Amino acid sequence: MVIYMARNKQFVPSVHQQRLSLIKLPHWAVLFYAAAAAILIPWTVYLSMTLPTRQITHHWDIVWEGFDCLVIITLALTAYFIAKKSIWVMLSASSLGTCLIIDSWFDVLISKRGIDFIHSVLLAFFIELPVAILSWYLAIMTAYQCAKIIKNHDHI
Repeated sequence: MVIYMARNKQFVPSVHQQRLSLIKLPHWAVLFYAAAAAILIPWTVYLSMTLPTRQITHHWDIVWEGFDCLVIITLALTAYFIAKKSIWVMLSASSLGTCLIIDSWFDVLISKRGIDFIHSVLLAFFIELPVAILSWYLAIMTAYQCAKIIKNHDHI
């Protein structure tokens, strides 16, 4: 799509044209991603107070807090771009899906046996993986709609 825009200078979108009103994203998605970002803030604070500062490596707590902050940022950006009907939702949603897969992977693999492991598996399968799939779906759906708009523009 970027190559197409570069070759056909008449269609390079301005900042205002990036808000494609033809893109149909679910209205509930704004609330969902904004709420998820808001919910993760106290969770990250809780982790900063309860995670051990050392677990084979120094600054173990900072590693996880920093990664959770990245997830919060990508959740918030995804909500913002959906609300603005911006094509940038493709990047934020796909990044979010990837971050959630990484988070669930490490949570499950490095958790202690017992309740910590069960907790990590439940979070992965019932929250992180479904939200990752949903995020990738939104990114793909937006890319498809943008391609459709470009294709329709070729016939004008």
